[in-house]
Amino acid sequence: MPPTLAQRAKHSNAKAEASSQALLGLQHIYGLNAQLQSEGQAAALALVHNPSLTVPLVVVLPTSSRKSVLFFSVAAMTIQQTVIVVVPFVALVDNIVTRAQTASLYCVQ
Repeated sequence: MPPTLAQRAKHSNAKAEASSQALLGLQHIYGLNAQLQSEGQAAALALVHNPSLTVPLVVVLPTSSRKSVLFFSVAAMTIQQTVIVVVPFVALVDNIVTRAQTASLYCVQ
């Protein structure tokens, strides 16, 4: 059975809210002139700000596509919640901690 008009409207509103939250998170980190880098990044940001409760989310973006924006944005928009990031290289951990602290995010190693 296809979704009802009310269901489509609710889904559309949730997507719009997630996109709005994603942009606010981005602007919190990089300033009011922050812009999304690609359609892929925009789609991924909307997904991380409106996650499914039943389906895991895996995001694959190319090198230098600012993937860290995904978790920084979520961390910037959360209140009294923890965002855990698993990083495979020590040098990258140091870089992420420095960038998070520069963006006024509480971040520990």
